[in-house]
Amino acid sequence: MPNIFTNNPVCELGITFLYEGKKYAYNFKYNDEKEEYIYDKFIEIEKDQYGTSERLHDF
Repeated sequence: MPNIFTNNPVCELGITFLYEGKKYAYNFKYNDEKEEYIYDKFIEIEKDQYGTSERLHDF
């Protein structure tokens, strides 16, 4: 299904969730015209010892 909000064929979606006390994020971009994913990334988000900064770990 094409992007219903704009005429851009690229749709972007992301989700952030907790699993077993850890925070993760998954983001992707899909080009409807080419019918292919042009970007996807799954990461773990980790707080520093003070709980302020975040470090990202790619999978």
